[in-house]
Amino acid sequence: MDTAKILSTFRLVASEFNDVDDENVSSMIELQGVRISQKAFGVKYDLAVAYLTAHAFKLDEMLKGGGASSGGLVSGAITSEKEGSISVGYASPSLSRYNDGSLYAKTAYGLLFLELRSQCIVPVMTRF
Repeated sequence: MDTAKILSTFRLVASEFNDVDDENVSSMIELQGVRISQKAFGVKYDLAVAYLTAHAFKLDEMLKGGGASSGGLVSGAITSEKEGSISVGYASPSLSRYNDGSLYAKTAYGLLFLELRSQCIVPVMTRF
């Protein structure tokens, strides 16, 4: 894994985290890089790790903002927002869209990772 190359990609796709120093980002890249197969993602591996890294930072931001039981982490996707008197509506959590029940759908980076994964990894389907 080329951490420097993935760091560069991360900086392009997740500019909102430009204030996070390279050492912390590189450490997170190392943690996220072992979660997926370089062989399965092929030439898209660096981008996949960059998305996973950004997703991890975004989840951390959400945890710091509202805690582990915050609505954004324990419920479904945001369905409505209101600014005056602050109101946020969430869908019921659904596991069917990605069949893994993960937190990937909680951030834009996680959704981008899932999209990339669907392009690289095609599940085998059998019929009986």
